[in-house]
Amino acid sequence: MGTVPGIPGASASGSLSAGGVAGLSIECTPGADVSLAIDQGLNSQSGTRRLAPASGASRLDYRLFVDGSATPWTTQSLRLAFPAGGQRRVLPIRAETSLPTTLPAGRYTDTIRLTLSF
Repeated sequence: MGTVPGIPGASASGSLSAGGVAGLSIECTPGADVSLAIDQGLNSQSGTRRLAPASGASRLDYRLFVDGSATPWTTQSLRLAFPAGGQRRVLPIRAETSLPTTLPAGRYTDTIRLTLSF
């Protein structure tokens, strides 16, 4: 996400980008319908995704948004259709967070798991 000022109320957002593609790239058989699910991540607490530093107890809540939605992507599955003639879909994914209080400087991360069912 980059560097964020360490003052309460500061916010940050960032988009997933991998291999020159802005979003999650999924390839599937044309004409297929699939379901994409996501978990809460390794650092979640009470259903809230949280970023954690390499050491220390500080945590930072964050939300994920998919495909331009204004509603956070929690654990609901997304239905994806791959129309005839198309085998690749790119889903834009954006993360947002706000500092609730002053936190120690450092790199805060989380690991989430995506499950594709077809």
